[in-house]
Amino acid sequence: MSTDTFSFAELEALRQSARKDLARSDGPDRPPPGWSIHPGDPARILQGHTSLKLRDGLVLRAYRYYWGNGGFGKVWALPAGAEFPEPPGPASVAPPAAPGFWAGLKQWYNDSPPARQTGGGPSDVPRPPKALGDFAEALEGDGSPRSYLCASILVRDLRAFGEFWHNVDWGAHLLLDVHPQERLKRHPWKPEPPPAAGAPPAPPMGAWTTSAPEPAVWAPTVETEGNAAVVTFYTYCGKMREGIYRHVDRFKRGAYTFSSKDEKIAEGMGGYIS
Repeated sequence: MSTDTFSFAELEALRQSARKDLARSDGPDRPPPGWSIHPGDPARILQGHTSLKLRDGLVLRAYRYYWGNGGFGKVWALPAGAEFPEPPGPASVAPPAAPGFWAGLKQWYNDSPPARQTGGGPSDVPRPPKALGDFAEALEGDGSPRSYLCASILVRDLRAFGEFWHNVDWGAHLLLDVHPQERLKRHPWKPEPPPAAGAPPAPPMGAWTTSAPEPAVWAPTVETEGNAAVVTFYTYCGKMREGIYRHVDRFKRGAYTFSSKDEKIAEGMGGYIS
């Protein structure tokens, strides 16, 4: 078995560049309620990554769902030039009902009011006629360990395409390649080199509750053996109750679809509500 260890610095720089471009494509106005075609190009997320690309003849397109205090998207891969129809609607999307925002939000998601049952509810995801079942099937790479690491991160970025406000999930995760306490000293989206050799070790995690031993290596790794590749990496997320997560993705070499195990291995005292 061969194990390769990586830094996230270059990958984060490319992700930040893509975020800026896609933010500009959103325009100054909020989308209409319900489902609509996202004006941004999801494939921008892949640009600059030399080890991973779209297969020839395929494109990525996206729909987005907006409900006033949040939203999310759905990315599809389909042949270039294939029909990408407008979703049915527009639907009337009711705001969360009283009493209180959180109680109303729960009721809005669970009670299925008529406006959500008539083409435009969050579960009524539009699907173009010629779309692939999984957009990850549209990816091809050079077979290097780095290509599998890129797929692990970028497929998650594409699944999170269009996340907005209260629906932000993966977008709240910070990639770790050093001890979390060292990483959190930096600006989240401007990675810097790891501490110089000989620097004192990071302090212990303190008041955190752990469910697994602290990793000996925080940097992302890719293990390859035979026909398998396994990517392991860690993230920090401060949303709701802050936590540290271990992500293990298993690939069959030559393909960029994968199975995942995402596990919260430590929980802190802080957190925030988006």
